[in-house]
Amino acid sequence: MRIIDVTKFGAVPNDSKDDTEAVRKAVEACAGSEPVALIFPKGTYRFTSYKEFAPAAGPLFGFKDINNLTIDAKGSTFILSGNTGLFYFDNCKNLSVKNIVLDWERPPFSYGEVIAANGNSFDVRLPDEYPVKGGEPVGAFMDYDPETNLPMRHGLDVYHACQSTELLSPQVLRVNLKHPVNIKPGVKALLRHVVYGSNGIVFVNCTKRKAKQRNDACCSRHGCHRQGLQ
Repeated sequence: MRIIDVTKFGAVPNDSKDDTEAVRKAVEACAGSEPVALIFPKGTYRFTSYKEFAPAAGPLFGFKDINNLTIDAKGSTFILSGNTGLFYFDNCKNLSVKNIVLDWERPPFSYGEVIAANGNSFDVRLPDEYPVKGGEPVGAFMDYDPETNLPMRHGLDVYHACQSTELLSPQVLRVNLKHPVNIKPGVKALLRHVVYGSNGIVFVNCTKRKAKQRNDACCSRHGCHRQGLQ
């Protein structure tokens, strides 16, 4: 089995620098007919694609018609910036993807407490993990129970109603509406800056594939998406 070590192509874990191009070169080196293992020595790797809340860009690294491939991240954390996914596999066979922790620098949503509402707008206090500066798009929003952090029973699920957003004070965002919406102070609000984001890992028309010991945090859609599998 051929071993492809991403650090041999310029990726450096734990240096807080972008590893996208280096890993893309390592992915290209995986082409061929013999079994191959793409190895990430344990650490934190960073990958970047486009603007923060741009339309979904799709996964960063694509594999097509490759058989007998193992991707082992050795427990590494992959941090993505932008509305993008990580891996896309098309018509591949005998795949193994393992030991990955997948996270995003800034989730494509914000979640906080509604502290004021008047029908035509509402104000949300957001924790620091969801940094805002005003002007963020809100393609959709929902209200959540503040005690259970689950969607409110018979609650809101509103699309394309946001006119604009503005920062009232640090981490307090006002959502201005195109038409009145009855959202109540005290509930939690999930603001979806991107309505349809990217899947973390995608398998299309692949056979005999395994994805194990995988943790996806803050994925805007599915951490692992499969279609057309045999």
